[in-house]
Amino acid sequence: MPATTRSRRPHAPHNLRTLHRRAAALGAATLFAVTLAACGSDDDSSDTAAAPAFTSGAAAQNTAAADITVDASSGAQVSDAADHEDSTDGAGAGDGASSTGGTGDARDVASIGTCVGGENITVNADDAQPIISGDCGTVIVNGDGVGGAIDNAVEIIVNGDSVTLTGKDWAALTVNGNDASMTATTIGAATLNGSESRIQNFGLGSLTITGDNNTVVGGTRDGAPVADTGTGNTII
Repeated sequence: MPATTRSRRPHAPHNLRTLHRRAAALGAATLFAVTLAACGSDDDSSDTAAAPAFTSGAAAQNTAAADITVDASSGAQVSDAADHEDSTDGAGAGDGASSTGGTGDARDVASIGTCVGGENITVNADDAQPIISGDCGTVIVNGDGVGGAIDNAVEIIVNGDSVTLTGKDWAALTVNGNDASMTATTIGAATLNGSESRIQNFGLGSLTITGDNNTVVGGTRDGAPVADTGTGNTII
């Protein structure tokens, strides 16, 4: 009997088998990664919820500044920030001079001083003796028994009683107190609302008197008007 010969399939080289195993492992890893990505993208709500929320310092301050409270009686919302702004605006509305005073930026002087850059001055102390040189803005005298000198001023307002002042050039003078004595080389517009006072000058720009028993020496210049609604006033 003839001998039977079996054919054998040749084995793949060692290196080729190694490459096949590595390719299979790489394919499995890639498939696993793609599967995970697909699962994560399907759940948008979970991703959003997990994301941390950050608030900048400026935004936090703005939120605190606009704090909202609720009125228990009416149920209306009230903004604390708006109330604060209103109160601030109201505080600033009083700046500036009036017929009786109110210069919020004025410097208080009771003795020797110098006005710089047309600054405003107040004299609040009783029996003060201010000697003020330079060019002043508004000078307000609130103290009683004040006696001094103010060289130049845009306006002088005397609210105290028994005040005596001398000066050079006053653009405007208002005397609200009583028993005052005002003497200056030049006075623009003069208003006497008090009584028993005396003004001396070389000619007023205008004169208004509402008080009684006042004396004005020098009168007005160049036919300037005089308005006298008081009684017993003398204009020389």
